[in-house]
Amino acid sequence: MFLYLFDHTIAPILNYASEIWGFEDWSKLETLHLKACKYALGVRSNTTTEAVYAELGRISLQHNRHTNILKYYARLSSLDSERYSSKALSMLSLDADFGHSNWVSQVCNLQDRYEIQITDNRTIIKAKVRKHFERQLLEKLKEHIMDDKKLHLYASFKSNFKFEPYLDLLPDFKIRSTLAKLRVSAHNLQIEAGRFHKNKTPREERFCLYCKKSNSFQVETEVHFLLSCPLYESERQKILEITYRNFPSTISLSEHDMFIWLMSQEDYETTKLLGNFCKTSFEIRTKYFNNVGTQIYNM
Repeated sequence: MFLYLFDHTIAPILNYASEIWGFEDWSKLETLHLKACKYALGVRSNTTTEAVYAELGRISLQHNRHTNILKYYARLSSLDSERYSSKALSMLSLDADFGHSNWVSQVCNLQDRYEIQITDNRTIIKAKVRKHFERQLLEKLKEHIMDDKKLHLYASFKSNFKFEPYLDLLPDFKIRSTLAKLRVSAHNLQIEAGRFHKNKTPREERFCLYCKKSNSFQVETEVHFLLSCPLYESERQKILEITYRNFPSTISLSEHDMFIWLMSQEDYETTKLLGNFCKTSFEIRTKYFNNVGTQIYNM
């Protein structure tokens, strides 16, 4: 709902008359848009931008401005030659042909970038621009995965660039945001918190502190949290018993495959159980570490 209001109230104001001025990046506008996305998702400000956009199925506002410019140019080009707007366009086009930089020359640059043809209608123009931005975002997401493996697990279940259904299925903001944090690695599990220690802890040594007390040295990953750690066993059984009953074939899945299956689900009951598990279990984790006096990285 928040992003719907943003798209229909704030965004049109931010992009007002962008057909004329919207060629540049305008980073301050993008910063405002990104803050709105992170607020809607309920994640920290330092959460990876590309993961936030991918989870919401969104791209930067710049694509709207470029789409507006290209559609406006197409409309001007179709006007009767006697119209003042058409005459002004002809003058700018002639000036651009002589190598001068102006509005028309910048439009031509956009046409080349997005491979816009003179026969393309408004729908095709919009689709081509959006596809370009989606491809660009996915490439940056892959760079994050390759560089620091932060989103390696996310890539295993995020197969499509789309608005994730759980964001609509879970009306409770706390439950929804807790699940979002687990999905995009914006949580306080050791696999993530270990990055921020004074001396960065190697991935293979970011052990679950609860299991470590029992001399079980298990890396506290998202999979461990959801499907292995004994601290959340009672909560885990609630979701697994119902899941195994509704989807018997999941019994034979490995922990890793089960994690991917759960994160990929669009079934309402399963999604609700998963969201409740995340909220309750993170609360159990926080309470436990507060009781034993262990500092943990805040979500």
